[in-house]
Amino acid sequence: MEELITKAKSGNEIAFTELILQMKDEFYKIAKIRLKNDDDVFDAIQETMLLAYKSLKKLKYNQYFKTWIIKILINECNKIYKNNKKEYLYEILDNEIISQDNTEEKINFRYTVRCK
Repeated sequence: MEELITKAKSGNEIAFTELILQMKDEFYKIAKIRLKNDDDVFDAIQETMLLAYKSLKKLKYNQYFKTWIIKILINECNKIYKNNKKEYLYEILDNEIISQDNTEEKINFRYTVRCK
């Protein structure tokens, strides 16, 4: 792996691809823990590969490659998770407040319950 990292850092795309292929199962498992949707998992992995490829020359110590790229993956998973969570909350709010006829009653009820 050390040799592949050195080659990849010098711009060898085949070496970088080989590194990614060696870790693909691990990437999937890590991303799947945080993200349940396979589309989101693959988006996180793809973004990780792009970011890692662009910034590989910044990696100072080759022995930390695996830790470094997994940290990138976890950060990408967290971004997607947070965005999904916000979208889900907006959908709930939209469905409850906009589509219901008794909006004022719900707002008053919520206000009353919170004030007690």
